[in-house]
Amino acid sequence: MGKVIVWYWNLLHYCLFLLYCKLYYVTKFLSPSFWFVKLSFMNKYFDKHGVTYFTSSAENNAYNNEKYGVNSIWAGGGMVCVFMCIELIVLNFIQCVSGFLFIYKLLIMKSLLPILFVFLLVTIGYIFNYYTLFKKDRYLFFFKEFSKFSKKERRKYFFVSFCIFSVLLVIVSYSFHEVIFLAKQKKFGVRNM
Repeated sequence: MGKVIVWYWNLLHYCLFLLYCKLYYVTKFLSPSFWFVKLSFMNKYFDKHGVTYFTSSAENNAYNNEKYGVNSIWAGGGMVCVFMCIELIVLNFIQCVSGFLFIYKLLIMKSLLPILFVFLLVTIGYIFNYYTLFKKDRYLFFFKEFSKFSKKERRKYFFVSFCIFSVLLVIVSYSFHEVIFLAKQKKFGVRNM
């Protein structure tokens, strides 16, 4: 069971990495600076002053490198956020079932406790991701495995990952809706509707 969870978690990470790579290509062409440095007078200026602009391979390596690229770092951070969503869903479910709104009360406090709570969630998410993704660069092994998929398989898994991310966002939003609804019922003494 653990190997299956690790495989799917790495698959989600890989799909998130590919999404960031595709978003990079789209936003690169929307950036005015990309087009500005392509103008002929800018190239002449660069040549005159001995400035070499990023080549496309160096730029691609800086952003899309699987080990050190910016998109890989963003994908790792995104996976911590995904795990935080799962944590919040579980905690909100416990709050709704027990009727004790401990997290809701904690988050509306005007002290350092909400910040510590969020820090605790991030730390737990990072520890989970460390052991499933980052320890001994495990994700690179899975990236090689996933890159061997056919285009049809990649699309299928990308669609499945997109559905998982969407369902997680809907469930975490609904769980907060339920906690807030429960808090309003307790505050105003409203009975079941």
